Amino acid sequence: MRVELSKDKTAAHFAKILSTNRRSLKEKALACQKAENEYAGMPCGVMDQYIATMAKKDHALLIDCSEYDVKHNSGLSMKL
Repeated sequence: MRVELSKDKTAAHFAKILSTNRRSLKEKALACQKAENEYAGMPCGVMDQYIATMAKKDHALLIDCSEYDVKHNSGLSMKL
């Protein structure tokens, strides 16, 4: 029961963060990471939050986690 409440609280906090237009995408991603760490108690990295806020169709998202920088790369082949 406690885990479910924590998930609901985290989801509500994510929605509030993502709906605030004054923040940059980087700020939103880092705020979501902080919410997941603090509200859900999940010591996660930032990859999922960066992808959720910054992904572009048909692009790879190259994330430098030491500097929190991203680059979109459309030159990668999508064929396997």
